[in-house]
Amino acid sequence: MKNKDSIDVLVAQLYAFKVAYSWEHKGWGGKYDHLALWGLSIFASYALFGFFGLSSMILA
Repeated sequence: MKNKDSIDVLVAQLYAFKVAYSWEHKGWGGKYDHLALWGLSIFASYALFGFFGLSSMILA
């Protein structure tokens, strides 16, 4: 049996098997990933302005 023949047999066996389940990876956050990034960006901006505000009050 040549290499091409063995590959054809394996491909035929591969497509003959029944798929039990399948899924699509949508990222680590799933369908709420955009909300987490949005919330994180708002929190980071408020934390940065809060840090500058507190440091200006301490230094003033």
